Amino acid sequence: MAVISIYILYNTTTHISTNDNHQYGVRRELRSGLCSVNDDKDDDTAGCPQGANPTELIIGYIIGSIYLFVALAIVCDEFFVPALEEIAGSWKMSDDVAGATLMAAGGSAPELATSLIGTFQGSDVGFGTIVGSAVFNVLFVIACCVLFTPKELSPLQLTGWPLARDCFCYTVCLVMVAVVFGINSPGIIEGWEAAFLFGLYLVYCTIMAYNEDLFNYWNDRNKVAAIEDESLLEEEDAHRRGSFLFPSHFRAGFVQLLTQERSVFDTAAVHCVKVIKGDVKAVFDKLDTDGSGSLEAPEIKKLLIELYDGSIEVTDEHVDHVMKELDIDSNGNVDFSEFTVWYVKSEERLKNEEKRVFDELDEGKTGYITLNQLGTLLSHLGVHYSSQQLEEATMKFGGIENNNKITYAEFSTWFENSNFWKEKQHDAEIAAESAEGIWGELLDFPKASFRANAMYLFLAPITWTLACTAGVKDVRIPGNGGWSYYQFAMSVAWIGAYSYVVVNWIETIGATIGVPSVVMGLTVLAAGTSIPDLLSSVVVAKAGKGDMAVSSSIGSNIFDVCVGLPVPWMLFNIIMDCPVVVGAGNLFISVIVLLGMVAAVVVSIVLSGWKMSYFLGGAMFVLYVVFVAQDILRVYLTEDIAC
Repeated sequence: MAVISIYILYNTTTHISTNDNHQYGVRRELRSGLCSVNDDKDDDTAGCPQGANPTELIIGYIIGSIYLFVALAIVCDEFFVPALEEIAGSWKMSDDVAGATLMAAGGSAPELATSLIGTFQGSDVGFGTIVGSAVFNVLFVIACCVLFTPKELSPLQLTGWPLARDCFCYTVCLVMVAVVFGINSPGIIEGWEAAFLFGLYLVYCTIMAYNEDLFNYWNDRNKVAAIEDESLLEEEDAHRRGSFLFPSHFRAGFVQLLTQERSVFDTAAVHCVKVIKGDVKAVFDKLDTDGSGSLEAPEIKKLLIELYDGSIEVTDEHVDHVMKELDIDSNGNVDFSEFTVWYVKSEERLKNEEKRVFDELDEGKTGYITLNQLGTLLSHLGVHYSSQQLEEATMKFGGIENNNKITYAEFSTWFENSNFWKEKQHDAEIAAESAEGIWGELLDFPKASFRANAMYLFLAPITWTLACTAGVKDVRIPGNGGWSYYQFAMSVAWIGAYSYVVVNWIETIGATIGVPSVVMGLTVLAAGTSIPDLLSSVVVAKAGKGDMAVSSSIGSNIFDVCVGLPVPWMLFNIIMDCPVVVGAGNLFISVIVLLGMVAAVVVSIVLSGWKMSYFLGGAMFVLYVVFVAQDILRVYLTEDIAC
């Protein structure tokens, strides 16, 4: 029914009036009109979108647009990004470069599609969406991160490197866009100008390729001299590497976020999914000594002996029990897919990781670590803690008469009864569900709560159609990596289809209520296409990773500005064989104001003491309202904006 409703609504949409050829040639004609601006003020609204007819249909457009925003989020998160991850892996790209290129494309695909559609329709909605999304990501998203950060972790401490790196690159990009808009060739975008802007993105990718070296240089110059205790330096480095040095795209999928029993913001598995899966592959290959691609009972027994590490005796009965649990298809052996689902969520793996990390810090094999190594141990286990939590744990262990020494038994007892352990178990469950792909989520019905069941049914028309097309062989399921290019192509097709319809619907809504397309792009489209980024950043902040949240917000905007704008312009120049006509005055001012907002963000962070405090959150909310208000006012006060 939902699909039929979408089809009916779409067929009632009349985006551009087609009464006669004259109306095509007034504002921006296909081919000739798109290459020049008509000065005929008496008839400059003929190319504008039409309002809903009858007006009551606007309710259907609004509901349909919201539904398609959700669909865009799902196709990007569940199909497009996993396909890009597999492609990045097959190309042996580093995490930094993959995050700056393919993963950024996954998060910003709706904005890119909207910009492409707007450019070829002669509409400002694409530029409005890019600018609005940029402001939304930098200001509104950061403000929400502050709001949703748990009290025990608030305020999150920020560090200089990711902010300096991304703000510098973003500022350079915005300055060049401003030069192109308002100085070099006002009113038009030449092909070489678009290519130059895209070249800036290649420079950014090069910087990301040397990100770790640059980070180490920054760290050596700014931090090492100030830290005398090696253990504290090691702890700080572990925090940074877990927080922002590597991309933040490894998390639970959007469908999992919406249909899980917990709150949508309570998923802690931010960057653990791929890390855990990588560990599983290494373990499986080590056990599969004959290279058969499957494990038999003796190999499973070898694994259990290693996991239990002598704590209990591994009997044949125990092995048989585990084999029955793993061997889903009852063929007498365990393939990689079956092994992955079991291993990633097994408590034995978590305990083995806990023991391994403890032993790594116990370099002298004395059976204990010192009290000042506790923070380093937690960091290496992937746990993010507040200074208060570390202080409480230190006092607990410090109260034991052991000369500030902590044995593994003492640490294990405390850790496995803490909230940190519950978070790691939840991370493991999320990773296991991810290994089952979209089909594991779809076939898990009915669910335990009314809310989860209602959300499942609401999403079913989207998830099932996507699963039966793009997700026939979900690449998140071990062994399906060869389908990554097919899944990528199908995802691109769905993103294009969803974006085309939602852009037309949003413009129709704007025409019905008398709001120009650029304003609808700046507000509604920008927010709708940025919801996945908002959820991702808030989840990251709730896990205590402030640097990752801020860096992700600013870094994604670099892709929008240096790919989302120039790539459609380059294609337009090639296909239409003419420059792109833009409203230089308003767009130039928007870019300049956006530059000012970036500077205001940096100043606000410095004034807040490099902490994500409520002062910083409030400042971000105020700046967002100010930017949107001034941009809308400028649009309405400009006489040459027809629609």
